[in-house]
Amino acid sequence: MDLRQAGLGIVIFILFWAFQANYFANLGYAAWIVGLVIFEVILWLIGKGVMPKQSNDMKQLWMYVFAFALISTIIVSYGGMLVSGYSYPSSNYVLAFWLVLFGAAMLLTGWQAKFSVTMATGFIWLFSSSLFMIANMPTPYFFFGLLTALPFVLVGLMEKSRR
Repeated sequence: MDLRQAGLGIVIFILFWAFQANYFANLGYAAWIVGLVIFEVILWLIGKGVMPKQSNDMKQLWMYVFAFALISTIIVSYGGMLVSGYSYPSSNYVLAFWLVLFGAAMLLTGWQAKFSVTMATGFIWLFSSSLFMIANMPTPYFFFGLLTALPFVLVGLMEKSRR
């Protein structure tokens, strides 16, 4: 068992459960940035545990995705200050955007490292992003937390630690 990976998966679920329970509501749109940064740190910790020695192009891919997600989320969060008549997107669209970005990165990571579970997780995240776009979910953070945490918990419980 890789308890570190499973534990970090549980932390992802708790983080987005807290969003769903409105513990971050007083942060307004800045909550998206806080959630994204915490999510990125957890993904980085999981990645370091699974692949301690990453290739340069793998590092570059994840740095690009992290930076792109953060900068675009900041622009979306504070776009109303920059553009008159700006309409803030719903949480469903922001979470779908994150699933596309991180799903593509997971898919490419799995493809390059020949990790089939990572590839499958990337596919699941990419295709699940359409659910956030189509359905007007009343509980998007809960579903996002479940969708992103469950693969890490399952793999962590089924796999041997790579350390």
